[in-house]
Amino acid sequence: MTQVLFLHQLRFDLLAMRRNRRAQFFILLLPLLLLVTFAGLFGSDAVEVAGHEVAANRASVPGIMGLAVLTSSFLALSMSVVYQRESGILKRRRSTPVPAWVLVISRAVTVTVTAVAACGLMAAVASAAFDIQPPPGGLGPALLAVLCGSICFACCGFAIASFMGSVDSAQPVLQFVMLPLQMISGVYFAMSQLPAWLQHVANAFPLAHLTDALQHAWLPSGATIAWDDLAILGLWALGAAFVAARRFRWLPSV
Repeated sequence: MTQVLFLHQLRFDLLAMRRNRRAQFFILLLPLLLLVTFAGLFGSDAVEVAGHEVAANRASVPGIMGLAVLTSSFLALSMSVVYQRESGILKRRRSTPVPAWVLVISRAVTVTVTAVAACGLMAAVASAAFDIQPPPGGLGPALLAVLCGSICFACCGFAIASFMGSVDSAQPVLQFVMLPLQMISGVYFAMSQLPAWLQHVANAFPLAHLTDALQHAWLPSGATIAWDDLAILGLWALGAAFVAARRFRWLPSV
């Protein structure tokens, strides 16, 4: 019975995501536009990523994939949770026979599927338009990095949503958090171009480890799995899940 409820809820969440044009723009179209822009602007000059020399246009692909994961699993999820809580949707859903874990896991699976679809689309465009292809055996490590990153940021999204009082306050706070991290975490350019102290700051947060894991999966010399980065993503996921479990609210603020 519970499995049927989960599948029903998952189907509903996937349909809601597919019909949300604003979410499609920020999760699919905007990262794809940035990918085309950066891959087209950057040449074949070598930059250092993951301890290897990689062409700059190739290095831009994993970074923008990391942005797609961040947008779908963190920004879109947290904004959706805050909106549904403040509009009373979560309260009504919680009053149904559907267990709380079904609602939470269904949302997490939905954003994970969306992140995988967005990254798959970018990989296809990078291959077709710029001849930037993953190395042999690279799709597995890349998929693993996207899955771990999406789960991590979904947990972070639920955690930070528990601190937001309204949609109006959530938007600037989330942008304040996201924009600096994007600039220093290897999304738009290689972290090796940053001062050492700023690299240490970036490594304290999960986005840098997601982009690094994706860079390892796209190394032209051969894909590798960045287990250390994935482990740090796992620790962030556990910590964020603990915070979310302690503070998550189903009822709108009074």
